Parts: sequence; structure tokens; C-alpha cells
Amino acid sequence: MKKLWQCTDGTALLEMIIIAPVALSLMIGGIDFAMGFSTYATAAKSVRNAARYLGSLPPEVGCPIGFSNTAKNLAVTGQMTGGSPLIPGWSTSDITVDCTAGVVTVFAQFTYTSLILASFVPLSASYTLHTQHAERQVGA
Repeated sequence: MKKLWQCTDGTALLEMIIIAPVALSLMIGGIDFAMGFSTYATAAKSVRNAARYLGSLPPEVGCPIGFSNTAKNLAVTGQMTGGSPLIPGWSTSDITVDCTAGVVTVFAQFTYTSLILASFVPLSASYTLHTQHAERQVGA
């Protein structure tokens, strides 16, 4: 029995069995968090650009439908007209524009679907994220 207790054959395999799942789950979690953060940063930047576009319009113009639709398209696609969404599944109906008292506020809601967690936990693979930006309407 003493000989079996002092045997070191297979200790590396045992350590690998203990450490590998922990290390793998930490790596997967880090990658998934980075992908979600990148998606959120893209949406926040797009919403900020749309609010700045509307804020650059003269205050007497207000916030007419045509300019609001252009701003929504700018937020979703990064272009004034046309284009594909910067975030998969994002549409202009997910953007809300409010122009009151010389302040333009653009609010966005979008769904982030975890590609990595979807394969392990299908029930909690989608998260609804929100971002907004307010900009004074200074005009040109």
C-alpha cells in the first residue's frame, strides 16, 4: 500500500482533470463577455452618432419625421440610407428619438445573443441591452 501511495505516475493527468474545466470555463466566459461588451460599445457609439446628427440641426427645424428616420438608420446601419445592421437583428423600430426643449435624446434597445452560452445554456442565451445619448441641439 505504501508503494501505491508514493507512486507519482499519472499526477499530471489528475491535475489536468481538475484544472482544465475551470480554466476552460474562465476562457469561455472572458470571450463571451468581450463579445457582449463589443456589441454594447458598437450600439452606444451608433446612438451617440445619431444624437449628434440630430443635435447639429438648427433648433427651429425641431425633430421632423424625415430627420428622425435618417438618424435611426444612421444608428442601426452607420449610414444615412440603406445598409445592413451593425448588430444582427437590430432594426430602426428598436430606436426611439425624443426632441424636447432643445435636447435630443436617442434611446436604443437591442438583443445580444451569446454565441458561446447558447450551446451550453439555451434558456439564458439572449440578453436585452439598452443605451441612450442626449445631445443639445446647437444647430448650424
